[in-house]
Amino acid sequence: MSKIEESSKKESGSGGRFNKEESLRRIKLFLEPVLIFKYCTRSQLMGIGKEILGFLSVRWMVDYYVKTGYLAVHRDTDFGVDIFYLTPKSKVLLKQKEKEGWMREKWEKLVARYSFDRRYANMINFRHHNLLVGGYLGLAKQVAIKAYTSDWMLRGERFKAKIIPDAIVECEGLKIAVEAEILPRKLERWKTTIKKYHDYVAGGNVQGVLIIALNNAIYENIRNRIFFASLAHRNFSMRTMVITTLDMLKEGRCFYHNQIFFRGTIDKERLIKINDLVNNHKKYKLLNRQEIRRKHTTQEIWAYDGVLRFIDREDKEEENKQKAIVLGNEIRISEVFRILKDVKDEDKKTG
Repeated sequence: MSKIEESSKKESGSGGRFNKEESLRRIKLFLEPVLIFKYCTRSQLMGIGKEILGFLSVRWMVDYYVKTGYLAVHRDTDFGVDIFYLTPKSKVLLKQKEKEGWMREKWEKLVARYSFDRRYANMINFRHHNLLVGGYLGLAKQVAIKAYTSDWMLRGERFKAKIIPDAIVECEGLKIAVEAEILPRKLERWKTTIKKYHDYVAGGNVQGVLIIALNNAIYENIRNRIFFASLAHRNFSMRTMVITTLDMLKEGRCFYHNQIFFRGTIDKERLIKINDLVNNHKKYKLLNRQEIRRKHTTQEIWAYDGVLRFIDREDKEEENKQKAIVLGNEIRISEVFRILKDVKDEDKKTG
C-alpha cells in the first residue's frame, strides 16, 4: 500500500461531493489496512487516513463507516479503546478491489478468510499488533511502501516455509521481512530464527529483515545478541538484519552493519582502541587493562566495525556470550535499503 497522493483530488459533481465511483474507491482504500492488520484502533485509523492516504476529516469518516455498516466496533475493557473491524458488507466491497501480481488471484480468497476474534486483542496480541501498525506508519514516512502483507495473509499454499514473518513490506524494489519484538528472546531462539531466515532469504523470498523492538531495553538485548547467536551465519546476520525501535523509525534511524567479520590477535593499534572503548563506555566495561594485556597466545579479539568481542581460548564459546560489546553504527534506514538494493542487483548480475 503506497501513499495515495491523488486521494485529495476530488472527482466531484455538484456541491463538491464525491461521485459514487470515487466514494467507493476511498472506502476501499480506508478499509484495506483494517483487513491487513485484522483490526485497528481509532488513533491508528486516524494516522493511516491522514499520514498514509492523505484524507481529510478522518474522524468523521470512521464514524460514518460505522453508521453505514462498513465497520463494526468492539469495546475493549482491558485497554479502554474502541477496536474497529470489517463487516460482511465491507468484505463484499473489498473483494471488488483490483490487485496486481499474485495478490490478484488470491485476493478474493484472502478477503473471504478474514475474520475477527476478540482473542486477537488480548494483552500480548494487542501490544504486538500496535507495534506492527506503529512500525508501518513509521516506515511509510521514510519510504514509499508499494505493498504490505501481514502474517495471516502469508499462511497459504504459496508461502509454505520454515518461518513466516510478522509481515512483508515491498518498497524501493525490495521485499523486507518485518519482525515485531515485544519481549526479550533467549540466545538459543535467536540462533534458530537466524538459521531459518538464512534459508528464507536464500530462497529469494525477501532481501532483508527489519526487527522492530518495543523499547530501548529490548533493542539493546537484540543488538547485543543477534550477531553472536549463530557463528556459522554471522556474516549473514550482519548483512541482512536491521534493528530499530518505533522512536528511531520515526526519525529514520536504525542499527545496521553490512560488515565482513574478521578474526585476529591483539596488536598495538587495537589495544589503544580497546583502552579507549573501555574508558569511554564504562557501562560496557568487560575487561580491565590487565586482562587486555594478556599474552597474544591466550587471547584473541573478534572484531568488526562497531562491535568488539573478547574470547579466551581456554574458555568455551557458550560461556563467553556475555563478553560482547556492540557500539554505535546507527544509520539512515533509507541508506540501508539502498545498500540492500545494490546487493540484490549485484546478485542478479552474478547469478
